Amino acid sequence: MPHNNHRVAAVIAEFNPFHNGHKYLLNQIKNKGFEFVIAIMSGNFVQRGEPAIVDKFVRAKTAISAGFDVVLELPTVYSLASANIFALAAVYILNSMNIVDDLFFGSESGDLSYLKRLKNITETLDFKKELNRELNKGVYYPKAVECSILNIDRAQNISLLDSPNDILALEYLRAISRLNSKIKPWAIKRVGVAHNTLSSANTLASGSFLRSRLKVGIDNIMPFIPQNVFAILKEAYSKGVMPATIQLGERAIFARLRNLTQEQLKVIAGANEGLENRLIQRLKTATSFEDLLSSVKCKRYTRSRISRLIFNAFLDIKAEEQFEMPKYIRVLGVRHAKEILLNLIYKNSKLPIIFNVNKINNLNLSIQNALLHEAKNTDAYSLFAEAEQNILLNSLMFKRVGTANE
Repeated sequence: MPHNNHRVAAVIAEFNPFHNGHKYLLNQIKNKGFEFVIAIMSGNFVQRGEPAIVDKFVRAKTAISAGFDVVLELPTVYSLASANIFALAAVYILNSMNIVDDLFFGSESGDLSYLKRLKNITETLDFKKELNRELNKGVYYPKAVECSILNIDRAQNISLLDSPNDILALEYLRAISRLNSKIKPWAIKRVGVAHNTLSSANTLASGSFLRSRLKVGIDNIMPFIPQNVFAILKEAYSKGVMPATIQLGERAIFARLRNLTQEQLKVIAGANEGLENRLIQRLKTATSFEDLLSSVKCKRYTRSRISRLIFNAFLDIKAEEQFEMPKYIRVLGVRHAKEILLNLIYKNSKLPIIFNVNKINNLNLSIQNALLHEAKNTDAYSLFAEAEQNILLNSLMFKRVGTANE
C-alpha cells in the first residue's frame, strides 16, 4: 500500500441503529493496533429493503462519536441490492481508496478458514452449474447457495440460512478475490444474540430487536447503546426524525408503483424471473405495504428481496445501475483532528472524494448524475420520517428538503 506508515482498517455496516455490538467490533479492531478505522455505511435505505431507522447523517454522527474516524456512504443503488452486489460495491470503494489494509466483519462462525473454503467452492464451475440448477427449482438465493455447496462437498458443515453475517462475509471474500484486492479479511465472531433475534443478552441486542423496541419509546433501547450514541439518537427521536417507518410513506409508494407499466418495471433492479409480473398483479388489490409483501412472497423470493424490488421501483433504480461500480466516494462524517487520514484519502484514492453535492460542477456528467440521483433518494427518504414529512407537505413549492447536508 502507498501509505505504509499508517495502519488503516475498515468495516462495512449499516448502524441501523449503532449499538453495543458495533462498539465491540470497533474495540476488537482498535485492540489490534490500527491507527485509523473507516466505516462504509448504507445511506438512507438499507439492504433488508426499507428506510433506515434514522437518516444517514445522524447514523454517521453516532459512528464518529463511538470512535470511527471516517464514515463513507454506500450509495442507495448498492445498499438496496442483493448481498453479492452490496458487498462488491462496498469492497470496490474501499479498494479504490488505496489506503485500507484490513477489512473486519462480524460472523456467526468467526472462522475465516471455513469461510475461505466456502468461497473457494463458490468460484468453481461445478458450483455455478449447481447454483443454476437450484435456482431453476424455485429455491431462493441463500438456500440455493447452501444447497449447491453441499451438493459439491457433503463434508461441509454449513448453515448459511441461519447465519446472515456469514453470508455477507462470504460475499466480502468473493469481492476481494474478484477485485484482486490486497485487503486482508478478518472474521470477528458475533457475540450476544443472533442477527435478527428479537431478544437481548445482557447489554447486547440485534438491530431488529432495537428497532422493535423503538416502537414503544427511545428509552427502551438505552441499555444496548453506548451512552454518547444514545444522546444523539434521543435528540433525533425528540425532533420526530426517528424512527422512520415504511407506513408513513406507503401511500407514496403505491402512488408511484401503480403508475408504472410492465415495461417500465422490467428494467428496475431486482425485476427478473417474472417477479415484476407478480408484483404488478398484486398491486391492484393490496391495501398496505405489508399486504403487498405477503401477497408477492413465495418460496422462491425472500421478504427482503421483494422489499428491495419495491423500493428500487419507488426510487427508480434500474438494473443496469447496480452492475456499474461506484463512481465516487462520499464522506458523511469525519472525526475531528483527522487531517492525516483525509490527506491520505485525497492523495491515494482513484475515485473523486465528495463532501458536498452542491459543489460538483467540476465533475464529469456521469458522476454528477449519480450524485443527483442520490440527492433525490434523500428527498424521498423524508417521506418516511414524520417531522421531515410535515416539512415537505407544508412546502407550497414542494421544494427539496432534508438535503441541507447534501
